[in-house]
Amino acid sequence: MYRLGLSSIIDLSSEFEQGMHSWFSDDWIPLKTKALSKINLTVEKFSGEVLEFITKVENFCTSHDYLGARKLLLEKMVERPTDIRFRQILKVYFYVLDLFLENPYLFVRKNGQPQKHTEIQYVIKMVDPILEIIFSDCQSLVKLMWGETVSQVTNNSKRKIDLCIRTEDGTKELSHSECAQKATMIKILKDRSKSFRTNKCILNKYLENDLPGEALENTTIFGLQLAALEGQLIGVDLLDEGLYFGFDGPAFEFPAQICGIDVLRQTLEVLYYFKEQVIKKAKYLSQNSRKNTIPKLLHSEDIMKPNHFKINYIRETYFSPKKQSLASESDKLYIKFKNE
Repeated sequence: MYRLGLSSIIDLSSEFEQGMHSWFSDDWIPLKTKALSKINLTVEKFSGEVLEFITKVENFCTSHDYLGARKLLLEKMVERPTDIRFRQILKVYFYVLDLFLENPYLFVRKNGQPQKHTEIQYVIKMVDPILEIIFSDCQSLVKLMWGETVSQVTNNSKRKIDLCIRTEDGTKELSHSECAQKATMIKILKDRSKSFRTNKCILNKYLENDLPGEALENTTIFGLQLAALEGQLIGVDLLDEGLYFGFDGPAFEFPAQICGIDVLRQTLEVLYYFKEQVIKKAKYLSQNSRKNTIPKLLHSEDIMKPNHFKINYIRETYFSPKKQSLASESDKLYIKFKNE
């Protein structure tokens, strides 16, 4: 938590015993309420033809007619609906059904116990294929980079990121996500602290652009926190001078068995919300890079600084030196502040 404090981040999800909420006592609830009121976390629910079709697939699976569900999906895919998102959703359900029809015990053994997979196995089998389908129509704007990608925005600390989403040309980062083999208190807290700080670095870089007024209405940088087949959307935003807030978004999970495919609906709703937020940032950055080159040639970057109000709110992010123990780090911080 102290790393977040040194980075000017208040973690609104830190409500466990002796969490960050204890720092604020009776002011915590009003502070949290005020901060969240400025952040839009409304996830669009599926409706219309999409919802009707998903419900049919779920009903087939509830009746254990998995081949009937697959046939229904295949016939609809052949029709090729005009709506791109609908086509992507069909592909996701078809992929998941085929995955479990090929191996019903991929994630859960016959005795009901979970399989012992590494975090990357969960990613390769379930998470990555689904995200690739969801982002398939945005390849001209973004690219997804899996597997200990080195971040270029984290104050030269070059933190490794499990999933980094960048602009198509690879020059700007849009989102960082972390994966774990399973959910344990220490791992979840460590990953969340890291994600808040690295996504804050992305936010700072984003705010250094000359953004239009409508872009400033939603500057939250979102990431995914994944543990096996469970996940949660998390975000960080700069809402006041030097004051960043990290917060929870909706939780979701991927199906562990074909009979549990009904959880996929909410998961896709959350992931499409995540995609929408990432693409908005990518579009604003793309528009900014295409601005008239004449002023850029005539004026230095020092003079052509963004003039929006948040540019003056930015604060640096704290990262501990690599290969330094927590104890020695704490000792050095104590000596530093004692001497000031």
